[in-house]
Amino acid sequence: MYFLKGHIMPKGIVSGLYENNGKILSGGNIYNFNLNIAKGCIEDGKEINFETDDNGNVKVVFSSETNKNKRDFLTEEK
Repeated sequence: MYFLKGHIMPKGIVSGLYENNGKILSGGNIYNFNLNIAKGCIEDGKEINFETDDNGNVKVVFSSETNKNKRDFLTEEK
């Protein structure tokens, strides 16, 4: 799990990627997203981190490679 400016970003697995839309499987939940909000290379079966708004809508999706290089991340918890 990563922390971005005080926010905990959950991890998930990309599934059902089709054209510009996909699903994130995380903690027994399914989140829909559009590739327009993705940062980095997003592929089916790939682990990602994402952020949701107060209503549970996905705001941004980060590929694992993007997460490790992003300078705004303060700590990594395993």
